[in-house]
Amino acid sequence: MKKIFTLVLCTLSLCHFSSLSAAEKVVWTGTQVLGEAGEDALTIEADQLTDLALHDTLAVTVTDMTDTYCQLNIAGKNPWTVIPGTEWNSLTEVGTYKYEIGTEALLASITSGGLMIQGKLCTLTQISILPYESSQEPEPEPEPEPEIEDIKVVWSGDTAISWDETSYAGVQLETAKAGISFEGLKKDYYLFFYVASVEADAQYELCKGDWTSLVGAPVAQTDTMFVYQVTDEALVADIIANGLIIKGIRFHLTSIVISVNGPKKDDPEPQPEAKEYDFKTVWTGDVAISWNQDVYKGTELVTIDVQADMFAGLLEGDSIKCYYAEAIEGAQFALSYRTEDWGYADLTVSEHEGFFAYRVASDEIAMDIADRGLVIRGQGYHLTKIELGTPKQTEGIETPSLQGRSGEAYKLLRNGQLLILRNGITYTLNGQILDR
Repeated sequence: MKKIFTLVLCTLSLCHFSSLSAAEKVVWTGTQVLGEAGEDALTIEADQLTDLALHDTLAVTVTDMTDTYCQLNIAGKNPWTVIPGTEWNSLTEVGTYKYEIGTEALLASITSGGLMIQGKLCTLTQISILPYESSQEPEPEPEPEPEIEDIKVVWSGDTAISWDETSYAGVQLETAKAGISFEGLKKDYYLFFYVASVEADAQYELCKGDWTSLVGAPVAQTDTMFVYQVTDEALVADIIANGLIIKGIRFHLTSIVISVNGPKKDDPEPQPEAKEYDFKTVWTGDVAISWNQDVYKGTELVTIDVQADMFAGLLEGDSIKCYYAEAIEGAQFALSYRTEDWGYADLTVSEHEGFFAYRVASDEIAMDIADRGLVIRGQGYHLTKIELGTPKQTEGIETPSLQGRSGEAYKLLRNGQLLILRNGITYTLNGQILDR
């Protein structure tokens, strides 16, 4: 027997039907065995194919394969016409094989002359027409990207973090080695790093898996956590692929969380009333500021070390401005002061173009700053000038004057009212005690 076809079907699809589609038209059903010799054939007359239309699909159901080298061929019966692309060799599965009627010429040939279906080593049980609309494979619905829950804990435990084991026993946690996965992280999501057992002078730092430090300040930092927002697609991919390294000293890392939302904000504190200030320069210089010298060479500046009386007479409501230059991308600005036990206490600064500022929140803080100075810290900038601002004189109120912290009394201006502080007790000018 001569070989009928020379082209392999490119649009072959195999599917199994558990029930007949309402739009499907069965043109033949029965049992036609295609034997080993390949001489058997199933003939479909033209009058059985009158419902066939352009782009309809012929569906041929194959059962009872007796070998893995089954064949199935479709040809025009009258005249004999090879249908390109319908030679299905080496069939391996029973099921329904489909062929779409793609041209008007082929449609005319089949509907006028009929079909002959040949092959070997399998059994035919049904020939059907699948109308165009119902025969199309539905476009697969795009798989929705899995949405991360509002909060996803990717790790929890208790790991002491230290880059200097001689002063604090600990490690630098490499998440890739620890099996911590950041799958689900997306651009603009937040990473929460929760901490405990935080000691004085604790420092936090994040690096990519290649030990490159992340640029930019945390969007939030408290005694219990620090939070970063991942705003770069490339960084998201890098973190998922290579993890992060948590560095620093003098704290314990207790969990890592991915969140769609940033840290919750408390009710905003009432903003201090707008005031006009008289500023004077109390220091100028050029000091590179850095708390991570591996990233940016520098140090910190302690004002009492350069000028002991820089903030003498500082009061609640005064403003301190720190001017900077040569700031790198992601520069960070921070102020601290030394408490009575010489520990660090952080201050909240406001950032402006070319300077960052702090408005003194209380007389107690003012006294600490005046006695023990400010510690000007951060990362990636040069400190060039410090200014001290005092509120402009309110009309009719005497200018406050400080008679020395070791003296009996000094005057202070609080909310526009002139008061006297004597031996830790605050009096009005007429002698009334306000607080002690």
